[in-house]
Amino acid sequence: MKVTGRGAWMNPGNKKHTLSIFYFIFIIFGLSMVIDPLIPVIAEELQVGYDKIGIALFIGSITVLVSNIIVGRLSDRFDIKKIIICGLFLLITGFLIFGIYLNYFVFVIVIIIIRSGFGALDTAIHSYSSRFYLSNISRVFVLLDTFWFVGAFLGPILISISLFLDIDHKFVFFFLSLAFTISLAVLYRYCPSSVVKSKEPARNVSPKKTKDKTVFSIIKDPVILLCALFLFLNLGATMGFSSWLTTYFLAFKISVALSSAFLSIYWFFSIVGLLVTNRLLNRLKEINILLWGCSIGVMCIIIFILVPNIYLKVLFLSIQAITVSGVFALTTSIAVQKKSRDSGTVLGFVIAGAFSGSIVFQPVFGYVAEYIGEERTALVALAGVVLGLVTVIILFRIIKKKESFQIKKRLT
Repeated sequence: MKVTGRGAWMNPGNKKHTLSIFYFIFIIFGLSMVIDPLIPVIAEELQVGYDKIGIALFIGSITVLVSNIIVGRLSDRFDIKKIIICGLFLLITGFLIFGIYLNYFVFVIVIIIIRSGFGALDTAIHSYSSRFYLSNISRVFVLLDTFWFVGAFLGPILISISLFLDIDHKFVFFFLSLAFTISLAVLYRYCPSSVVKSKEPARNVSPKKTKDKTVFSIIKDPVILLCALFLFLNLGATMGFSSWLTTYFLAFKISVALSSAFLSIYWFFSIVGLLVTNRLLNRLKEINILLWGCSIGVMCIIIFILVPNIYLKVLFLSIQAITVSGVFALTTSIAVQKKSRDSGTVLGFVIAGAFSGSIVFQPVFGYVAEYIGEERTALVALAGVVLGLVTVIILFRIIKKKESFQIKKRLT
């Protein structure tokens, strides 16, 4: 793979500065999750049911899915810096509209704009990072997720404070728009371009056929397929449930202000989990950490559902956060290591799997909350993580089988 442009001369200092910019963007990215704890407030403001909010989030998830796939392909062909700038521009616009005016139709449009920006940032920044940190990609992805969780931890705190002090929550959206504007300016000024060009196609083979062959080889790879399926199930369930966590606690007469604080606790322990994951990478392989983390996570969700005490629920939810917080970083790094030459396309496909989970799970959470009961949303999350555990067990067996085959091949 040939890298051209200023990104071709990426020295250690430039790498450090560029990653620092990405880490700052991911803090604001995580902070943008403030929409989730505001679901009950937004539903009341718009005078619509949870099912309607679920439909809006469902449309947003489809948007992210399409955005990830398109950006993944574009990242292997064009200047990734420009793609990131486009994503930031979408987020600046979306949150500005969110703060100025909102009805249900505008809410759906804004969700589409914001989710498009999320998809562009997520895939493009991960793809850019993999260009110059491939040998240590798991740690870089873990650190990106750590800073995302820092933002996600701070977001509900801001919402709790604004609700306690009776401050209009729309000021938070103006702040996010400003923060993304600053990010865009810093990125434009200091981040080098990174244009990646694939090798020339073989003689008598058209570029279109080469592109189709690349996509087909990625789609048929069992490890990449299982990584996408696992993120579909696990993140569709866990991240979906985090979006409805404040709604879940309404069933136990807990105010949105307090349950937003619970959500911040969840994000805080997710940060702790990522720091633990970063240390475990010194001793264990990604797939081993993934298997153990998911197994413990399933047990924690079961106990969370069964215990009646609110604070015990928060305790086991926090333990679950520690064990599964590294899921996204570990799974995407496993997938990228399989097809590093086409990392953008691989990441677009695998991350799209995660957001496909939201397409399925978000309307289910909304329907269950509206017509069956807010507390039953936890059962939807349990179903997803159990199926995710089954998937990761299959993935573990395939990877270990391939490793065993390679060892035998070297010995012979």
